Amino acid sequence: MGVDSQVDDARMKIQFRRSLSSAALLTLVVLVAITLGATGAYMRLEGWDLLTAFIFTLATITTIGYGNVFPATRSAQVFTAWLMFVALAAVATALSTYAARLIGLVAQGVNPMEQNERALRALEGHIVVAAEPNLAVRLVEDFRHRWHASGGDHAGREHARAMVGGGCSDAAWRPR
Repeated sequence: MGVDSQVDDARMKIQFRRSLSSAALLTLVVLVAITLGATGAYMRLEGWDLLTAFIFTLATITTIGYGNVFPATRSAQVFTAWLMFVALAAVATALSTYAARLIGLVAQGVNPMEQNERALRALEGHIVVAAEPNLAVRLVEDFRHRWHASGGDHAGREHARAMVGGGCSDAAWRPR
C-alpha cells in the first residue's frame, strides 16, 4: 500500500469518525432535551416538584417504571404515552448510531480490540495504578503472560513485578 493511499485511508477514517461523533452528539443532545422538556411538562401538568418530575421522566424513558409516582391527569397520561414512543425512538437511534460506528470501523479494517491492545502495549514501562481489584488481577495476569512469553528472564520478571507494585509472590510468576 502506497503512502498516498494510506493518507487517503486515514482521511476517510477521520471523516467517518467525525460524522458519527457529530451524530452521536446530536442524539445525546436530543435525549437531554427530551428529558428536560418532559421534566418541565410534568411540573406544569401535574404540579410536581423538580426532583419528582425528573425522576419520573428518567424512570419512564429508561422503562424502569417504579410505580411510586404516576400521572393523574388525562393530559399527563397522554403526554406519558407520547414520551414513551419518542424516548424509545431516541434511544434506538443512539444505539444504532454507536452500532453503525463500530460496524463502520470494522469494515474499514480498524479493529477496536487491536486498538485496545495497542493502547495496552503503549503502557509498557509505565506505572499503572488500579484501584479496582478485578482490573489489578487482569493486569497481573497480563504481565505474567508477557513474562512467560518473553522466556521468563529474571529482568523481565522484576520489571513486571515493579509495574504491579511487587505485591505478588514469586509463586504468582511460575507457570500453572
